[in-house]
Formats: sequence, C-alpha cells, structure tokens
Amino acid sequence: MNLLLRLTRSGLTVFAFSLFFMLDSAALQAQFQRTPLTSNGEPAAAEAQETPSPTDAETAVKKVAEKFKQAFDAGNAEKVAGFWAPEGEYIDGSGKRLAGRAEIQKMYTEYFKNNKDAKIQISVDAVREIGDQLAIEEGRTVVTGPEAPPAYSRYTATHMKQDGQWKMVSVNESVASPSASQ
Repeated sequence: MNLLLRLTRSGLTVFAFSLFFMLDSAALQAQFQRTPLTSNGEPAAAEAQETPSPTDAETAVKKVAEKFKQAFDAGNAEKVAGFWAPEGEYIDGSGKRLAGRAEIQKMYTEYFKNNKDAKIQISVDAVREIGDQLAIEEGRTVVTGPEAPPAYSRYTATHMKQDGQWKMVSVNESVASPSASQ
C-alpha cells in the first residue's frame, strides 16, 4: 500500500507529514534557535566579521607588485627583470615562453625601446601562500602608452622566497578584455 495513502488513512494528513520533514531540516531548525540576549535582555548584535589581516607573504608580494610598477613605468628593463629569480620564466599572452632572467631582461629592453612612455596599472586580486616559501599571486594589468591602445591582461605569478626576498619564478599572462580587467 502506498505510504501516503497509509498515512492519510491513519489520520495523518499530507500537511502533517510535510511539516514533520520540514521541522527536521537543519536549515529550518536553525531559524527557530534562540537569539542570544545581552545582560539587559536585548538581542545581542551579530558579531562583525573581521577581515583577516594580510599575511607576511601577501604584504611582501603586493610590495613587489608596486616596485615592479615603478620600474616598468621608468622603462628600466634591468630592474623589471630583477624581480624574477635567475631561473624564472615568463609566458606571454601568445604563449611564448622566455626562460631565465637574462632572456626576460632582453625582451623588456626591446619592449621599452619600442614603447617609450609605456605605463602599467597592476591590480593584485589574490595572494595564496603555500607554505612559508611559496606564494601564488593572481591579478590584472593594463598597459598604456601614447602610441597604442590599452593592453589588458590577467596573470598568475608564482613567487618563491630566496635569500629573504620574494622572487617571481613563473609568470603566466593571458590577454583579457577590458571588462575582465576591471
């Protein structure tokens, strides 16, 4: 015999059956829990959720991004390349891979020669610390110059702490639309 039919015949209605299962749900039970009261009997205010303070790695990586911007805006290829570890790599938006700081510096030297007064805006979206020697940064950039339209990109940079300094060991950049970079 059908369970619903048996319950209806035994005097329980569908409503009562449904109410039983609704009251058993954790979400509904949570709604009926009592709100904590203060000493004067008033409902206690919900604790404000604190924003976690940035980790040392997050603070350091954001400082690296700011110093990178300063070196880029100055057109200083040597300083820009200096943010990479000697064995670092850079993969540009077209998929071209540059291996080693010397190759990266050579590329930036050529870039700055052909793009005088190029400027970069960097937005660090997230920094995830992996252990105490590794951090992964995700962000967006916009490169502008007097003779070219803005170039938008997204990037993922892997930083490694070497001799007390955070160095980029891998940067993977992809072309982005203006709306994805804001």
